[in-house]
Amino acid sequence: MGLIEELQNLSDTIKEYSDQDLDEANTEMSCLEPFIELLGYQRTLTDMQRQYPADMRGGAKPKTVDYAIKKDDAPIMIVECKQLGEDLDAHTGQLEDYFAAVSEARFGILTDGRLYRFYTDLDKPNLMDSKPFLEFDLFDIQRSLVAELERFTKSRFDLDEALAAASDLKYSKAIQQFLTGQLESPTEDFVNHITSATSIAINTPERRQRITEIIQQTLKAFKDGGADSPSPDPESDNGGETDESSSPTVDLDSYEAIAPDETWRSKKIGAFTFNGKEREVKRWNEFLEKFCEILSEDYSDRFEEVLQVKPHHFSKNPDTDFPKGADPKLIGSTGFYVQAAINNNVKKEIVKDLVEHFGCNMPVLYVDKN
Repeated sequence: MGLIEELQNLSDTIKEYSDQDLDEANTEMSCLEPFIELLGYQRTLTDMQRQYPADMRGGAKPKTVDYAIKKDDAPIMIVECKQLGEDLDAHTGQLEDYFAAVSEARFGILTDGRLYRFYTDLDKPNLMDSKPFLEFDLFDIQRSLVAELERFTKSRFDLDEALAAASDLKYSKAIQQFLTGQLESPTEDFVNHITSATSIAINTPERRQRITEIIQQTLKAFKDGGADSPSPDPESDNGGETDESSSPTVDLDSYEAIAPDETWRSKKIGAFTFNGKEREVKRWNEFLEKFCEILSEDYSDRFEEVLQVKPHHFSKNPDTDFPKGADPKLIGSTGFYVQAAINNNVKKEIVKDLVEHFGCNMPVLYVDKN
């Protein structure tokens, strides 16, 4: 079993703890330590030392960081753990102090057992950067981030390589955040740069507005994995109408179809069909979200009935109705949210109950071929 499958199994286990209000000690034992073991470090003093000294000032009761992960009997990472569901933003300063005290370790991790924030000192030596270079969420496992995480496994860890990767990730993340901001609301300078570089003339306010919209749509197309034109040219003959027949299709032949009642464990979903519609997805959480979107489109006049069928998993007020760590996903433009941070068996029951209630057929699931 590969690391990504092992992480998914751990994720499924932790999701079962989400409503149990684990304290810090149980979070360490049930969530953090299994995660560290998946990276290849054993629960021994040579690999994983608890309550590692981290006090620059001394005192009657010296401060300690929760864990030091060691290699060749020296700390390479320190880890501060809070209880599952805790707001990590409130504890960044604490990790900063420990990081400065344990100068041998170049990496610090702040976690609640589910979300792992990786820090280093790229800006100033021995002073922890204010922002993490990597955030890994066990409830939203992404292959690209697992590849980065593998650099920190015991068998692969190399300090210079890890620091170089951290630098690349930091700057890549900054660029992504900038482009995401432009996707949401392109600045005038950004629009001017694009139009200048592509020799697009803007001679009226209306044309500037339309070009701005096209830039947003094009950025979204790249973000979603496609590079095709998102919409016709504003001066084309069809008046700006889109051709629905040109919608991309899913290559279902590259996947293996499974029955909905088969086990989903250790399977990676790639696509599904439901009510005559095909959707390509990357994760089971995304499948549940897209399934609900199709349901809301096809049964728009009745969709609010989901609150009667599954009141614990749908809400219009997720902040108050859902537990911490629920990972609510907005369903299209309905205003309804579905709780995504649940294990796959619960997802399966939600789909089954909704299909039965609305009187439609079960979706056909397509997973990666073994």
